[in-house]
Amino acid sequence: MKKLISLLLCLCLILTLTPAFSLAGKADADGFKAFIATDIHHSVVESVPKENGNYVYCNSLGLTPTLAPALLDEFLRQAAESDTDYVFLTGDLADIPDIAQAKKVAQKLARFEKSTKKKVFVINGNHDVDYTGKAAPGRVTVKDFKKIYAKLGYNEALCVDKNTCSYTAQLKGGYRLIAIDAVDRPGEGGATVTPKLAKWIRAQAADAKKHGQKLVALMHHPLMNHFTLMSKLLPIFVVSNSEEACKLFAECDIGLVFTGHFHQNDIAVYHGERDVYDAETTSLSCYPNAYRTLTFKNGSADIRTVGIERIDTSNLPKGYTKAMKKQIKTDLSGYAYERLVEDSTKRIHSYFNAEKISGMLGLTDPLSQRALELLLSALDKGFDLPLYGKKNSVSAYAKDIGLKIPKTDYRTLNDAACAFIAAQFSGDEHFDTKSPLFRVLFYGVIAILSHEATKSANPAVNAAVQAALLQAGAVLLQKLQFEMEAKLLLSVVRSSTNPQVMLNTLMSAAEPLFVGLTMDREPQDNNVVLPVYSK
Repeated sequence: MKKLISLLLCLCLILTLTPAFSLAGKADADGFKAFIATDIHHSVVESVPKENGNYVYCNSLGLTPTLAPALLDEFLRQAAESDTDYVFLTGDLADIPDIAQAKKVAQKLARFEKSTKKKVFVINGNHDVDYTGKAAPGRVTVKDFKKIYAKLGYNEALCVDKNTCSYTAQLKGGYRLIAIDAVDRPGEGGATVTPKLAKWIRAQAADAKKHGQKLVALMHHPLMNHFTLMSKLLPIFVVSNSEEACKLFAECDIGLVFTGHFHQNDIAVYHGERDVYDAETTSLSCYPNAYRTLTFKNGSADIRTVGIERIDTSNLPKGYTKAMKKQIKTDLSGYAYERLVEDSTKRIHSYFNAEKISGMLGLTDPLSQRALELLLSALDKGFDLPLYGKKNSVSAYAKDIGLKIPKTDYRTLNDAACAFIAAQFSGDEHFDTKSPLFRVLFYGVIAILSHEATKSANPAVNAAVQAALLQAGAVLLQKLQFEMEAKLLLSVVRSSTNPQVMLNTLMSAAEPLFVGLTMDREPQDNNVVLPVYSK
């Protein structure tokens, strides 16, 4: 009798544990679905800055903080009506690391979980936690973040890193989530996979492998470059030790990571011990107001991009005019694009600042600083010029040197540059050297610099300007490690003052720089199936 009872107890125990074993067993049994959003920058309205008594409607990179709550609501509404299993949020949930803001977001997400029974997993971004090392009262610390968002990943975590906000959690179908907090402490918005964090990641990867599970990662900062010069020109927008971190992910068999931070829709791949895909998602709160959907099945990740087309405008704060409200209701994308153009135009001209660029490049030589000032001053004025026209236009300057600006709807180089930024944010941009937008920008810049170098009636003045512009270009190329192109420019500075020679050399040297800025990396960015774990 005792043997029978023991046998029955063992049988019951096996049946009880069977679901757990099947969950931890072979991946792809059923797979899972998720909605992914990032860089929400949710604001408590009272904290949004004001100008002339009204709330600021857009700030850095075209963010619309006063629309962020409504955009998050719409995203959650669509997630609630879908058959998705999870919602992944990859950082910058709140606009500033304020406890009141963080609680507002956490409460909204918790209500969503309770009403839908769909699980939300979050990870922090650089806006979510005060990383100064001297957090003032009311500011969010790492400990606060874990506590405030406890119901959104930490309570059900398999393991939480004691040093960061990183954790792991169980997913359906033999998958395991690894949410990674690599934000620099203290820092200025950058990220690094430190040796301590790398050790923790390795341990979690080993445990996942032990249980036969496949890892899917969340992280705020992009793991790798999404265009060739990303880490050189914008170092705080990619993990600082990117190559080392990519190698770590490959060794740990982490095949896919969802990131944000740069407000761009782009998917890049690292080819190492195994392919690692970095699916960066644009900000929910600025153009094009998009999120991603993920379907994991048979080891493949089907990633789609969905744009939010309308929001509830009934709770917008005071200050919006009737015309603004109407546009938001009927053309949210157009409204967001206009905000992006406003901010991007200011941002473009802010980089035509010799003092700022000299600081970024570490220039102390007075001659190089003066040359750079001349180059940037010419571009600052040239980007505001009419793009087309018989006189005093970019196309007229281009014609003078035998170049033809393609016919487009852009009015200025500012317009073209903003269109390029918007395309980067939207994803699937393909600007090879023959594309109209590439040629407008490339030929336009060359035309402006050439005009600056030949506009004086005094040949000696022109020769001095040409030498200065070439000197500045060489300095920029050297700092960006285009050594061969820099030497080419410097050789012309020393040996020739012929305008045609200068033009040909400038074009040869500048083209790699433009290609590094504009060429998209494979694979496709928006709607794609990635063979992450499929054989």
